[in-house]
Parts: sequence; C-alpha cells; structure tokens
Amino acid sequence: SNKFCKRSDVHGRETRQHQSLHIPLYRTAAGQRTFTYRAVNLWNCLDIKIKTTESLNSFKTNFRNHLLLNF
Repeated sequence: SNKFCKRSDVHGRETRQHQSLHIPLYRTAAGQRTFTYRAVNLWNCLDIKIKTTESLNSFKTNFRNHLLLNF
C-alpha cells in the first residue's frame, strides 16, 4: 500500500477527483505496463459501490461482475 497515494496527498486542491489514487507519470509504454500504473487506473475506474463494500467476498463478487460487464 506504500506504492499508492491519494491525489489529495500530492496537492492541496479540493477537486472532484481528490479521493482517487494518484496516477504515476510514465512517458513510455513500458512504464505504463507496470503493476502500479495499471492497478491505479483500474481502481480509479471502479464504481464507488464496489470500492466501499464491507466484506472481501462481496468485493470479489462485485468486482468480477464489473469486469465481465465492462471489459
């Protein structure tokens, strides 16, 4: 979890996306294939309902359904 930080930790502005994770800047395609870059993009694309689930099992179920419907 130390690889991920919120956008509000990077700058002090209160934007609509301040609770999203900060996307690391990679200028090359190889950098954009890293785990950190892809995980942050995937997490930021999730619905708030999925992000705020209470249990791990319900998160897995909701996440799997989201992937099947959208990707």
